Amino acid sequence: MSYKTKKITVVRDAVYQYVCDHCGDTHNIQEVDQYYRLPKSWHEFSSGHSDWGNDSIESHEQHHACSAKCYVEILKKQIKENKRYGSFKIDDLNHEFAKGLTQLKFD
Repeated sequence: MSYKTKKITVVRDAVYQYVCDHCGDTHNIQEVDQYYRLPKSWHEFSSGHSDWGNDSIESHEQHHACSAKCYVEILKKQIKENKRYGSFKIDDLNHEFAKGLTQLKFD
């Protein structure tokens, strides 16, 4: 069997930087790879609702937090904006449970 080869170039979008959705802090990715690894101190999570209507699809968002403090602030904002939806979840938590997390006091 014979075959011919040639070099090709593939162009695709690649993540090169993460931005905290609360404070705007950034983390640059040194080597772009297919796994898009966040630093261990960061957290990536999603939110959205599944109530009836087309807006349920549009409600799903990805979030990035660079610290626990920013995570809680993002929780507060998302809970406030989506409290009218009974099925709203953030980080796979029911919104009422997530709301309880935002009220905890730490030293």
